[in-house]
Amino acid sequence: MKTSLNLSAAATKPSRFRMAGLFILILATTFAMAPSANATAIDPNVLSVTAIPGSQTLLETTANPLTYVTFAVTNKTGDNLILDYALETVLPAPGDFGGDDLVWNNGYVSAALYILAGKTGDYTFGFINPYGNPGDCCDNGNNDVTFYIEMSPMAVQPTSQTISTNDGYGTFIFPVGGASQAAGPNPGVKADLMACFNNPGPNSLNPCPAAQNEFLFAGVGVVRGSPQPASAVIDVVDTPEPSSLYLLGSGLLGLAGVVRRKLRRG
Repeated sequence: MKTSLNLSAAATKPSRFRMAGLFILILATTFAMAPSANATAIDPNVLSVTAIPGSQTLLETTANPLTYVTFAVTNKTGDNLILDYALETVLPAPGDFGGDDLVWNNGYVSAALYILAGKTGDYTFGFINPYGNPGDCCDNGNNDVTFYIEMSPMAVQPTSQTISTNDGYGTFIFPVGGASQAAGPNPGVKADLMACFNNPGPNSLNPCPAAQNEFLFAGVGVVRGSPQPASAVIDVVDTPEPSSLYLLGSGLLGLAGVVRRKLRRG
């Protein structure tokens, strides 16, 4: 990452105090821009994650509706980054014992295996509502989709990817054929990630790495997505029954009649 300092042409004869202040500014800038030797000191905000859309409604029907969530990851560092891992999990709607309001991964995955400096890579996942029951009005349910990502400075571009799925409740992505400048992996963090993949839980209780020093790969420049995790919500909504629609229509017609009579009297 580089920085530059532009001096005004008018300042051709700076005073002693100006020179001292300029020296301090250059020295502070140099230290601020120097790479850290410890991965835990890296600012996580240099890898920002945005869920698109952050919240959406999926109409519950018997036709197994399909929807998508994209997590857009922007590389704000000065390095080209290679994917260490990306993990997506689905926490089904709470209390949804019948399963009619839950969403599953349908197997569709599109992932960026590396992101060039200053660019954005998309991680898109498809979801379905496999057990939709529109006749059980009205037990709508929110499904939380969470996304974790870690990247490292890239040495060699990857050639392919390995994608693992877990009964529709999670997707684990690793690059194949590439190389980063990082060292690892950390067995303890890998175990936490696998536990999260196999048993997704509430955001505040799941076993995914959350502390700043829990990196799968260690090394200079290793960064994780911020926020950690990124989150999206898919709200499964029941389809109104025909009888409910009829009652609603009847009520609207009756209200229109009342309004018409009042207007005539006026």
